[in-house]
Amino acid sequence: MATLSGKVGLQQCREATVLSLCIATLPPHYGYAVLKGTVGHGESPIPISYSEVDNMKQQVVVVGTSVVPSLHLSSNLQSAPVMLTKKNLLVTHSVLRLCLDSGAMLLTSWLTVLTTLQHLCWVCNIVPKSSTDFIQNTSGKLSNEAKAQSQISSILATQSTSDYSLSSILSNNFTTSLGTNTKTSSEMSELSVSGKLSSMTSTSKTLSFKGTNGVGGTNGGVMGVVVEFGSCLSQGVTRLIETSIGLDDVSLHHIINALTNMSQEAMEIAYLNREPSLFAVAKLLEIGLRNLDRVEIYWRPLTSHLLEVCRHPHIRMREWGSEAITFLVRSALLHQDTDDEKVNQLLLSPLCELSTILHNDVRNKQLAALGQILHCKGEKLKSSWPLAINILGDIYDHHSEGLIRSAFQCLQLVVTDYLPVLPCGSLPHSIDTVAKFARQKQELNVALSAIGSMWNIADFLYQNRARILENLTPDVSTFPDFPGIFEIPPFDKLWLGIYQRLGELCIDDRPAVRKSAGQTLFSTIAAHSNILNKFSWDCVMWQVLFPLLEAVEKSWKNASCEKVDSQNALLIHHSRNTEQKQWSETQVLVLGGIAKIFAIKRANLLEIQDFRKAWYFFLQFVQNAATSTNEEVSLAALKSFQEALTTPSERNAADVGWFILRLGNK
Repeated sequence: MATLSGKVGLQQCREATVLSLCIATLPPHYGYAVLKGTVGHGESPIPISYSEVDNMKQQVVVVGTSVVPSLHLSSNLQSAPVMLTKKNLLVTHSVLRLCLDSGAMLLTSWLTVLTTLQHLCWVCNIVPKSSTDFIQNTSGKLSNEAKAQSQISSILATQSTSDYSLSSILSNNFTTSLGTNTKTSSEMSELSVSGKLSSMTSTSKTLSFKGTNGVGGTNGGVMGVVVEFGSCLSQGVTRLIETSIGLDDVSLHHIINALTNMSQEAMEIAYLNREPSLFAVAKLLEIGLRNLDRVEIYWRPLTSHLLEVCRHPHIRMREWGSEAITFLVRSALLHQDTDDEKVNQLLLSPLCELSTILHNDVRNKQLAALGQILHCKGEKLKSSWPLAINILGDIYDHHSEGLIRSAFQCLQLVVTDYLPVLPCGSLPHSIDTVAKFARQKQELNVALSAIGSMWNIADFLYQNRARILENLTPDVSTFPDFPGIFEIPPFDKLWLGIYQRLGELCIDDRPAVRKSAGQTLFSTIAAHSNILNKFSWDCVMWQVLFPLLEAVEKSWKNASCEKVDSQNALLIHHSRNTEQKQWSETQVLVLGGIAKIFAIKRANLLEIQDFRKAWYFFLQFVQNAATSTNEEVSLAALKSFQEALTTPSERNAADVGWFILRLGNK
C-alpha cells in the first residue's frame, strides 16, 4: 500500500500507511505519541488505536528501561518501561523491507521511518559508541576500496529484485539458531549491542522464530530473540544507509533533511541538560561517507547542520559533531581526486568555519584534521591554500598553549614542505600568519620558532626569485602600498613585508623575542637585500629601520628601573634585572645592526635620493646614544659609529659624521 501510494503520488495516503506500520513496531501508548508529529500534514486522518490488552497478550521479548528523550512524550511516558513483543519485531522486519525495496518512494516519510528506528535502537539498548571508536570502525570498513566497490555493485544489481539481499539476511536471522549468529554483534557499525544484551548469549539456547506462531523454547530462547533482534536491527540500519548510494538526489535530500530534523530535536533535549540521542548525527556522517561520489549534491545542508552541532554547549554532542565534520571533510578531500578548484574550496570551507567556534576541543579536532590533509594532499590544494592558512592564523589570546603548538606544527609543515607549491598570491598571507605566531603571548618557544620561520621564507624567496617574479603579477593581492612610495615592484613588497613584521617584533614586550627578531632582521637585510631597487631601499630606511630606532629609544627612556620581580629572578643576570637594562640590550642591537647596514650596503644606499639626509638622521641617533648616561649604550654608539665609517664611499659623508661628532663633544 505504501509503495503503491508513493508510485501514484498520493502523499497523504503514503504517509498514513507508513505511519501505521511504524507505530505497530512500538507499543501503542508509546509509538503514536512520538510518531504522530512526523507526518507533513499533522495527525493521521484515520485515528489509529491499538488495544493495550491485545498487545499484552503477545510474548514480550524486549523490555527497555528507558525511552528516547523526546519533546513529544509526557513525563509519565518518559519514565515508563517499554516492552516489545513478537508482533513488534515482525513489523520492524516489514518496515526495513519497505525501506530497502521502495526507498525512493518514501520521500517525506523518511522522517517517520528513521524516527522509528532511532527509538527501536534506544529501547533495545543499542547505543552509539564513542565518536572515536565510531570513526576508527568506519574508516576501517571503508579503507579497502575494492571491497567497498564490490559491495556497492552488489546492492545496485539486486535493488530491483523482490528477494532483496538484506531481506534475506533479516529473515534468516529470525529462523536460524543463535549459535550461528553470536558474532554478528561484532560486525555492527557504530551501533553495538550493549553489555547487558551481549551477556545473554552465554545462556541462550537454540531458538526458532517462525511466522506468527508462538515462541518456542525456554527463557533462554526469549533472550536469544533479544540478541538476534539487536543484531538484525543494527545490520538492517547499516544496510539501509548503504543503499542510499542507489537513491536519486531527491530521496537523498529527504533522508538528510529527516536526520537533520531528528538531530535538531536532540539538540533541544540537550539544552535541557538531558542525555540526547546521537543516532541522527552518526547516520548523517555515514550518509555522507557512503555518497562521496556525489558530494556536491548534499555537502552544504549536511555540513551546515554539523556546524550547528559543533556550537552546542553539550560536551558529548559537540564532540560527535566536531568528529563527524572533520572526518567527513578529510575523507571527502582525500576521496575526490580532482583538480577542480571550486570543489576543493567547497569541501574545505566547513573546516574553515570551525575557526569561529570558541571551544578549544573543536579547534583541536579542526587542526588535527587539517594536519592530516596537509600531509596527504597538501600539494593539490592549489587555490584552497588561502582557506588552509586562514585556519592556521585564527589564534587568539583565549586559546590554550596546546592549541597554539598544534597550529604552529601545521604552519611549520607549510613553511618547510609546501612553499614551492603555494600560490604566489598566498605568500603575503603566509608571512602575516607566521608573524602572528611570533606575536602571540601564550607560548614563547613557538614565538621564537616562528621568527626562525621568517628566515626560512626569506631564504625561499631569494632562491626562487626567478619563478616568483614570473608568476607574481601586479593584480596579485600583496601588502598595502607604502605611503609616499609608488615605484615598489610586487616582489619587493614581499621583502618589505618581512622586514616590517620583524621590525614590529623588535619592540615586543619580551626581551628574548626582541633579540631574536633583531638578529633575524639585520641578517636577512644583509644576506638578501641586493635584489631590492632604490625605491625599496628608501622604504627600508624610512619606514622600517629609522621608525624602529625611534621606537626602541623611546621604550628605553620610558622603561622602569625597578628590579624584575619574578620567580626566576635568580636566573636573570644583574646586568639585565631591570626593564631599562633589557631595553638597553635591544638599543645596542638595533644601533649595531643599522651601522652594519650602512657599512656593507653603502653602494645600495648611495642610490637613494636622500642618502645624505638618512646618514645625518642616523648620526643624530648615534649622538644621542653616545651622550647617554648608560655606559653600555654609550659605548655601543661609539662602536656603531666606527663600524659605519669602516668602508666610506664618499668623503662628504665622513665629513658630515665628524662634524656631528665635534658638535657632540662641545
